[in-house]
Amino acid sequence: MNPSLRSAFVFLSLLALICVPIWFFVGAQLGNDPRLVFRAMGFLALAAAISALGAGYFLGFESEKETQRLLSLIETEHVDRKESNADRATRLRTRMRSLLDESQHLNTLIDSMGEAVIAVNDLEKVVFANQVATQRFDIEIGSAVGGRLEDEIREVLWSGKEKTTELQKSDFDYSITISPTFSSEVEKKTTGAIVLLYDVSKIRKLEKIRKDFVANLSHELRTPIAVIQSSAETLSLPAMQLNELANDFAETIFRHSERMGTLIESLLRLSEIEATGDLLGREEISVNLICKEVLENVRPLAEEKSIRIESDFDDIVVMGERGGLSVVLQNLLENAIKYSPEKGRIFLTCKVDENLVKFTIRDEGIGIDEQHLDRIFERFYRVDEGRSRDIGGSGLGLALVKHLVRALDGTIEVESEAGIGSVFSVMFPKPKR
Repeated sequence: MNPSLRSAFVFLSLLALICVPIWFFVGAQLGNDPRLVFRAMGFLALAAAISALGAGYFLGFESEKETQRLLSLIETEHVDRKESNADRATRLRTRMRSLLDESQHLNTLIDSMGEAVIAVNDLEKVVFANQVATQRFDIEIGSAVGGRLEDEIREVLWSGKEKTTELQKSDFDYSITISPTFSSEVEKKTTGAIVLLYDVSKIRKLEKIRKDFVANLSHELRTPIAVIQSSAETLSLPAMQLNELANDFAETIFRHSERMGTLIESLLRLSEIEATGDLLGREEISVNLICKEVLENVRPLAEEKSIRIESDFDDIVVMGERGGLSVVLQNLLENAIKYSPEKGRIFLTCKVDENLVKFTIRDEGIGIDEQHLDRIFERFYRVDEGRSRDIGGSGLGLALVKHLVRALDGTIEVESEAGIGSVFSVMFPKPKR
C-alpha cells in the first residue's frame, strides 16, 4: 500500500479515537434533548467505524473486500438513522396486521376441524378451544376442563410425556391424544398441553357388530362341524369295512373338519377375549408348574418329529389367568414345533429381567422374513399359505396369543431371520410383594 495513504488512515484512526470521548461528553451534556443525543450517537458510530477502518489498515488488513464491507456498514447506519418515526410506525402496523391475519387464518382452520381441540396452560386452565370442543364438552375459556379428562391432562403436565387414551361421554366414544408443550427445547419446562379428541363412535359400533357376527357364526357352526367330524371318524373305523378309496375320503373329511373345528374354537376364544378381556382373572401362578404342564401337553407333537425341547426356568411366580397363560405358551411352542425340522431343538426359558418376568421360546426352524414380522399377529395372516395349510395352521394362533398377552397386561416381541429361526419373548410385570 502507498505509505502516504497508510499515514492518512493512521491519522484518521487517531483522530477518531480522540473524538470518541468528546462525543460521549457532548451526549451527556445534551441529555435533555433526545434529538441531539441521537445525533451525537450517530457521530459516535461514524467515528468508531472510521477508527475500525483505520485500525484495520494500520494492522495490515489491506483487502479491498474488507474495506468495502466496512464502508457498507457505515452507509447502512446512515440509512437507518434517516428512517423517520412515521416510517417505523407504518412498518410496525403492517407487521402487526400480517400477524393478526395469520392468527385469524389459523383459528378458522382449527374451527373447521371435525375433531375437538383444546389448549390448556400449566395451571390446567383452558386458553383455547375450537367450536367442536365448546359444543360437545361445554368448555369455557379460563376455566378447568373438569371430569376424567382433567385428571388425564394433569398427569401429562406432571410427567411431560404424551398420552393416548379413550373417553366415553354422552353415548360418544373418543380417542384422546394429550401432548405437552414446553417453554424451549433446552429448558423443557412444561407450559401447557394440547388435547385432540377424535370421535370414534362409529368405528366402535362397527367393531361391535363384527365381533357379534363372528361370535354368533362360530356358535352356529360349532355343532354341525362336530357332527361331520365324529361321522368321518366313525367311517374311518375298521369295523365299517370301507374300501381303500372310501376310507381315504373319510380320513380327508375328518382331517379338514378337525381343522375347521380348531378354527372355530380359536374364533370363539378371540371373541371371548375381546368381549371380556379386561375381566380376566388374576392370580399368582407358579412358573415352574405351568411350564411343566405345557411341556407335557406338547410332548406328543414334539416326539412325532423327534424334536428335543430344552427348558430352563426359575422358581418364580407371575400374575395372570392360568388358562390364558397356558394357551399363550402352548400356542407358541406348537408353532415352534410345526415350523422346525425333524430332530431339531427348541428352547423354553423364563427369567426375571429387572421388573419383568420374561418367557422366551426360541427355535431353529425356517424363520420369518423381516417384511412379514409386522403382520404375523394379524388374523388369518400367513407367511406361506401353502405351508401353513399343509401343517394345519389356522392363521389365528398368533392373533389369539397377542390378545391374551395384552389382556394379561403383558407385551410380546419377536425376532426372526429366514433360515435361522425365531425368538418369541413374552413379558409380564413382576408381582409386587
